[in-house]
Amino acid sequence: MGSRVIHIIVAAGLVALGAWFPHHFLGTSAELPPVRESTTVIKWEELRSYDYKKKRLPQALKTKLESDESVRISGFAVPLEIAGTYTNHFLFVPTRAYCIHVPPPPPHLMIEVKMKKSVSMEKIRGPLTIEGILELREVNTEYGDASWYFEGHGLEVYPTKDPKMYLDPHGPRIRG
Repeated sequence: MGSRVIHIIVAAGLVALGAWFPHHFLGTSAELPPVRESTTVIKWEELRSYDYKKKRLPQALKTKLESDESVRISGFAVPLEIAGTYTNHFLFVPTRAYCIHVPPPPPHLMIEVKMKKSVSMEKIRGPLTIEGILELREVNTEYGDASWYFEGHGLEVYPTKDPKMYLDPHGPRIRG
């Protein structure tokens, strides 16, 4: 076979592998259940109340975390690991203003998330609500430190043109 035919075969194989790999190892977002309305809501203001320097957790937040029940929180994803066009590991932050191009938010406003199944990078580029188990756990990542770890099992994606306002705990409101 000529080198051109070999290149075409290899390229086709890589495309097929790229389409198969994320689904095989990470699953697909279609397998994630939607976020339940009955789940306890955690707000960024509550997470902000944690004094990460002195390691002091307010009692109300401590009670929510000790219940070991699912909670939900809304925000924006910053992918940490990508397989093809999918991820199941990302940082979660209160606004899209916190990204890898600017200094990271303080640790108590960053959550390391590991979803049980992967989600499309296309789906998570806008505002999300995730559901799962939140725990206080210091995490160091290449994009900054986080005070929280979240094992996610539910996801709701908002339309990117959603007029809903998102409150930045450090400043003005930013449209989602």
